[in-house]
Amino acid sequence: MHKPKILVVEDSKTYLQFVTGVLTKAGYEVLSASNAWVTNIVNQERPDLILMDVQLGAVSGVAAVTALRKRNFCSGIKILLHSSEPSAALAEMAKSCGADGYLPKEGSEERLLQGIRQALHSSAKEKVGA
Repeated sequence: MHKPKILVVEDSKTYLQFVTGVLTKAGYEVLSASNAWVTNIVNQERPDLILMDVQLGAVSGVAAVTALRKRNFCSGIKILLHSSEPSAALAEMAKSCGADGYLPKEGSEERLLQGIRQALHSSAKEKVGA
């Protein structure tokens, strides 16, 4: 049985531990990166989904997703923007950079898992959002 692989791009160590723990406990294989320079991980590991934080320091998650999509590094890989930004702003950012949707940071395990499941099981034309 295929165990979905999720790349979590997050610069907060505390939040990264939270997300990694929740996703691992739910049966996902979790990879992590603390900055937006993820092309090597994406090329080598080919995750099923990338959960990209918006605020990453030198390069924003929005800029990283835009670059990944333009260079076709993520063909067939779902990407969700993940942030504590208001949903309306997050939805607009996701649309502008070519992400498959967005998932607000709420600290809720169930909400996180619900968003991940929805993204993994949605068709290419369905957008994921909260």
